[in-house]
Amino acid sequence: MKKIAFLTHTSISPSETFIFDLIDRLSLDGELEIHLISGRLQSEAKFRGKVNMILSGFYTRYEKRSYFMYKLAKVMGKEATKQKISFQKRAASAVLSGAVNIKQYDLVYVDYFTSAVWVREFLEGAGVPYIVHAHGYDVTSATSEAGYREELGQVFKGCSAVITASHHVRKLVTMLGCDPSKINVIRYGLDAAMIKPMGWEERKKLSPSLVFLGRLTQKKHPVALLYSVAEIKKQFPGIVLHIIGDGPLKQEVQQSIISLGLDKNVVMHGSLPREKSFPILNAAWIYMQHSVTAISGDQEGFAISLAEAAAHGLPVVSTLHNGITEQVKEGETGYLVQEHDYEAMAEKVVMLLKDTSLAEKLGEAGRKHILVMCDQTDRVASIKELLLRFSKR
Repeated sequence: MKKIAFLTHTSISPSETFIFDLIDRLSLDGELEIHLISGRLQSEAKFRGKVNMILSGFYTRYEKRSYFMYKLAKVMGKEATKQKISFQKRAASAVLSGAVNIKQYDLVYVDYFTSAVWVREFLEGAGVPYIVHAHGYDVTSATSEAGYREELGQVFKGCSAVITASHHVRKLVTMLGCDPSKINVIRYGLDAAMIKPMGWEERKKLSPSLVFLGRLTQKKHPVALLYSVAEIKKQFPGIVLHIIGDGPLKQEVQQSIISLGLDKNVVMHGSLPREKSFPILNAAWIYMQHSVTAISGDQEGFAISLAEAAAHGLPVVSTLHNGITEQVKEGETGYLVQEHDYEAMAEKVVMLLKDTSLAEKLGEAGRKHILVMCDQTDRVASIKELLLRFSKR
């Protein structure tokens, strides 16, 4: 049996689907013993198999140790970048060495290149092989720091393999200097058994509604959605957009709803678990997501919420952004518009609201496409193969 450590700085909960689902599936595998080092394990996160929690709160402990260097970096600017990263690595090593016997593991799976930068020297010093899963910000906005890019080069050399969820991210990682032969495109997975789409005959009996699922952040640009809804409202006064999610732009979204006169056209549900968000998706007619490159440079890695919507049989209207162009087949499963073009997005949505037969056709094609692309069984099998291939014993 191979002993595998999963290391991620994020908190683990069922809402972190691409992390939670993978660990949950692998925990049921008789060839692997899974140990988890994470930000924290939320109370509702119940894995079906055995997962040994080695260090819950890794990021919190690490952050306390590196807090003063963050402050110093803000004061000193670019001159402090290398010193900041050096301190971050020492802080991560101190936290891990005090809680984990890292040499017991056959391999360490690291989520995000940012985490890999912190722990690379610690893992390589212990002689433990590691693979890294790139996601989004860790290969976009995070690379604005020259010191971070230099450290990435060392991670590229030291890691056994890299996983990306889209070919777009694969290209970004390649251009950052990673050996293309190390990069494996493995999509995020969806469990088809969990998603039972409402039939369109039933859906059409409901009032037409739109839905967006995701964090309220710059790269999701929820305000652009509201401007689209304001345009759609001119032809469909009773249209309703359901927003499922929370985040730093919540107040700006609320203010925009008022200023655009959409208080009766937008329902904000806040962050919801899948068992509560999926019924809202199922009752909608169209899924909207206006992803853009944020001012910081941050981009989507792979829009899992968009995939979940497609699996519910919804046509998708989104933007020409990152891996979304791989998820949505233009004119076959949905439509893509230029980033920030809220008027074009509104036009596509209005067209689908007027032609429900087209919406149904695109939604059904989208479900078939995404369930093949995001097959959970294939994802787990592909990642397991990498874990076994690069284990040290």
